Amino acid sequence: MTHTCPHCGAAAPPVPVPESAPPGPYTWECLACRRGVTATVLNERPRLSASAGSDAPPQAAPGEAECFAHPGLQATGSCEGCGRHVCGLCGFAVDGDHLCGACLHLRIVESEEGRFESYRILYDAVAMAVAVLPLVLMPPLSLFSGPLAVAMVIRWWKRPLGMLNRSRFRHGVAMLSGLAQMALWILFFLYGNRLL
Repeated sequence: MTHTCPHCGAAAPPVPVPESAPPGPYTWECLACRRGVTATVLNERPRLSASAGSDAPPQAAPGEAECFAHPGLQATGSCEGCGRHVCGLCGFAVDGDHLCGACLHLRIVESEEGRFESYRILYDAVAMAVAVLPLVLMPPLSLFSGPLAVAMVIRWWKRPLGMLNRSRFRHGVAMLSGLAQMALWILFFLYGNRLL
């Protein structure tokens, strides 16, 4: 089975994982793009050896299911993705599923492309906090927070809102508060001498 680098697609040498590796991740550098590649040993499996010793997978008896990739070897189960029979060498246990190498690769590719969002930054809430909190905590900071809140609203207007359905109400509050702060500071600088 050939391996390819997930970053550049170049053919990779065999995974440099120790023969008796415990389950866990192993990282090495791709020779083509020099980026880190990680392989995870899912479980300890017997490996083919030149001599049929005690660690060699069992041979299939006549009438028993044989491995799709290794004819002559006894199948230990079938892939839940494609239904092919797999032996202890090419079967992988992933999240409770028994998969062949091809289906495992497809699952990894699909999970990287269709990665689910577990959180989302609430840009509207951040802009509103920048506009309102300085008024409550330290009003002189509104000299800077008003223009900053307006800039944030303009920059983040088209960013996706929260994971749940939300309106742009917070954007509106931040924009109006920021504009009001800027107007008050302008009035203060223009007519402040007359008020004092």
